[in-house]
Amino acid sequence: VLQGSTGGYFGIYDFSNLTGLLAAGRLPDSIPATYSCLQPEGDIQNQIVLGGAGQYADGQNAKVMPDQGQNPGIGTFEDVDGMEWIAAANNEDFFVIHEDDGNDFGDRKFVAIVGTSMKYAFVA
Repeated sequence: VLQGSTGGYFGIYDFSNLTGLLAAGRLPDSIPATYSCLQPEGDIQNQIVLGGAGQYADGQNAKVMPDQGQNPGIGTFEDVDGMEWIAAANNEDFFVIHEDDGNDFGDRKFVAIVGTSMKYAFVA
């Protein structure tokens, strides 16, 4: 299960035994799980690929989030309000990450290939 946070981090919960626990016909008292953090809260500027896009009106670019007009902007994910996990062929899955923080220049959207060395392609 993909877990996102408005605090700027995300990861995956693995409930690998959930089917077996539910087969008993009642809800279990607890559900064992493992959490893998794929992106801790921290500076992501070097992980963002702009592809020639993402220029803000104040001269900054979309490697930062100018939360409510800040200059310099924030270098982390800020207010991730939506995430999708898209399963693709050859185990090459993708995350779509939506930020919504009230940015004066428009919020950011990224696509990333799921992996341990995450890179974020700026798409809007």
